[in-house]
Amino acid sequence: MPLTVPHATPHSRHHGRNPDEQDSTYREFRELPALFRDELKVIRRENMLLYESQQVIHRDYKRLHEVKEDMRKLVETVCSTKEAQPAAVSHATTQPIPQLPSLGAWPVSTPSPVYLPPPVEENDGVEWPETPHS
Repeated sequence: MPLTVPHATPHSRHHGRNPDEQDSTYREFRELPALFRDELKVIRRENMLLYESQQVIHRDYKRLHEVKEDMRKLVETVCSTKEAQPAAVSHATTQPIPQLPSLGAWPVSTPSPVYLPPPVEENDGVEWPETPHS
């Protein structure tokens, strides 16, 4: 037995809505993907950047532990060298200085600092000594 509502449809009969409400709700539902497409792209991009950042942090953390292990070995070598040598420190070492794989060889000597007088504008009439000679 049909309902007496003139615009009744099976869907509107079931939900108690008129067709205009139904169409607008359906239209809004259909438009949701279009409305959120850009937001979804941003979220995906941010998730990818987060994942890449986590990978970098993990790699750096692993490398930090490798350097920590290298430093531990270096300290052990230095301590054993100090114990093996007499109290008077000689310039010749009995064991070679270990090289860290990522940092290269330890410098043999530290270069002397470079003397740079301030620029003329900042001189303010103050006389600066001559450049020290090595």
